Formats: sequence, C-alpha cells, structure tokens
Amino acid sequence: MRLTDVLVLAWRQLKERKLRTILTVLAVAVGVTTILALSAQVEGVKVSIIESLGRLGPETILVTQRGRMPITDADVARLLSLEGISKVIPILTTSGRISTINENVNLVGIGSTDIGSFLGDIRLLQGNLYPDVPAPQAIVGNSIAFDQAGSSRYSAGQPILIQLGQRQIMLTVVGVLDSYGASLMIQPDRAIFVPIEYTKNLIRSGGYSLLVVKAVNAESVDQIIELLGFVFGDRVSINTIKQITQTVVSVVGQINMLLIAIAGT
Repeated sequence: MRLTDVLVLAWRQLKERKLRTILTVLAVAVGVTTILALSAQVEGVKVSIIESLGRLGPETILVTQRGRMPITDADVARLLSLEGISKVIPILTTSGRISTINENVNLVGIGSTDIGSFLGDIRLLQGNLYPDVPAPQAIVGNSIAFDQAGSSRYSAGQPILIQLGQRQIMLTVVGVLDSYGASLMIQPDRAIFVPIEYTKNLIRSGGYSLLVVKAVNAESVDQIIELLGFVFGDRVSINTIKQITQTVVSVVGQINMLLIAIAGT
C-alpha cells in the first residue's frame, strides 16, 4: 500500500470518528500541558532551594546527628577551639501542631543572633527578634502568619497555641518573617523559631539536632570536613553547601528527564 493510500485511509477514519478524534487530541494536549507545568514547578522549586542554600554561603558546613549519641555543648565548645572554624550555630528541632488551624509545623530552637546566619539574612515583616532567654516567645514563618488568601492569622503581640505530643504550650509571637520560599533543610515559611534554651527545657533534650559550622573561608572547607570527621567519627552526617546544591541539581535533572520521557510516549 502506498503512503498516499495510508494517509487517505487515515483521514477518512478521522472524519468518520470525529468525537473520538477530538477527545484523543484533547487528552494528548492536556497530558503534555500538565507534564510541562509539573516540569516548570519542579524547576522553580530547584531555583528556590539553590537560592536559599546560596544565602548560607560556600563556607557553610552542615552537621546532623546520625547515631544515638547526641551532639552536646561539649562538642560545640570543641569545634570552636579548632583552627579554621569561625562560628558554630547549634539548632534543636521538634515537630508540633498549631491547635487553632490544625497544621503541622517545625519548632526550631536557635539563638536570635544566629537566625540571620542560618537563614542567610533576616527579613522581618513585623515585630522584632526575641531575647536569648528561656522565655516562651516566637518568630513565626510567613505561611503560618498568613493564610493562602493573604489574610493575617498571627501578628506580633498575639499568642499562638502549639500541640507537642500530649502537651500544649502557649507562645507569644514577637516577630513575623517575610517569605523565604523552598528550602532543603528547615522550611522557614512553615517554622516557628524560639529561644534555644527554652526549647531545651521544653523537650528535655540532651543534645542538638543540627550544627551549622562556618569555616573562616571557602578554601578551608575541605580541611574542616576532615577535622569534623576526626572529632565525630560516624556519629554525624557532614555535608557542604556545594555538595547539597549538586545533589539538588542532579535530582531535579533526573525528574525532568523522566517527565520529558513520559511526555514523549
């Protein structure tokens, strides 16, 4: 059969089955559009994560607890004594639920002077930072302070009720953060920052969840990683901002390739 005969036959079948043809074309168009939209959304999340990591700086090293042995104040003091380390930020995290709106959040215990180093910068829409005392005060993320329509749920000076397991705690909001977007670690928009000493007393923890270690400069990062491995051994996971960024780019690239392959089938 000649090609022209095939084309004529195909056209005749399409004309005889108009409804099926239209539905098929619509299904293909909707499927491709949906996949392209997903790909664009994934790419947007990647850009947001890389921007948030970039704000931390190339001299930043993240140390997270891996084994059962906690990261203690003694570990922090020991790291500060090492040559090449300019700063160590201890962080203690736990999960909770906001009782009034029934949403899960991260409760992040961190010193007020360290919030800027952890987020890359401090962008407050309302209020101020809390003092570094064991008091029930909080700085809330943007997605907690505002609903999806942009209406205010919490503002500076208002109380916020948090459910922690079987307990309820009342915090006073002293500040509201601007939107920071997606992050690979703690989502600032869906986090509540509280004084670290208050958090330690609250959850009765003997150690920290995360240490943000700042090297003197980016050139000394590899040397610091070796020192951290010697200090902690297998107790922790150690990652640099460069390593995490490369992982994000690689994973997003694989997801986009999968979406393109699906769209092409």
